[in-house]
Amino acid sequence: MAVHLPGAYEFMRSLNRNVLISIVLSVLVTLSLFASTFNGSVRPAYAANNYVVSSLNDIGSGSLRDAITQVNGGAGGDTITFSVTGTILLNSTLPDLSKNVTITGPGASLLTIDGSNANRLVWIAGNVIVNLSGLTITHFTTNLNISAIANDGILSVRDVVFSNNISKNVN
Repeated sequence: MAVHLPGAYEFMRSLNRNVLISIVLSVLVTLSLFASTFNGSVRPAYAANNYVVSSLNDIGSGSLRDAITQVNGGAGGDTITFSVTGTILLNSTLPDLSKNVTITGPGASLLTIDGSNANRLVWIAGNVIVNLSGLTITHFTTNLNISAIANDGILSVRDVVFSNNISKNVN
């Protein structure tokens, strides 16, 4: 069944080619002015954040624990980097990683995360993607069939040294 709009065809045919070109140009100029008004200042609905670990402390502002908490509170896809070198001595397990994140250390010889022979470093939740690089993970001990990292997600590891981590299978 065809819908007929009386006069529509005749109206379109009656439009002069110059009028159509004028309409198209007007629309393009309007869009151009609209776009230049924002000058790139419009932030998309989601933009990844970079959290910088600026402290070797286990807790507090600028700590790795604080950065993970920030990532977990966002949309995911964020990055954690480090402006410090040395050893982060943890007193307890870090918060679970529940959002996609890239954790990039300054180098395995420059940054160590030391678990004080207690618990695991972190648990990666299912369907979470974690990219880990540039650090050493040492002295984590568990009584489970896991060691430093419990992974139910997708973990990519590059330039990471695992040393002196123990997994005890206690039945």
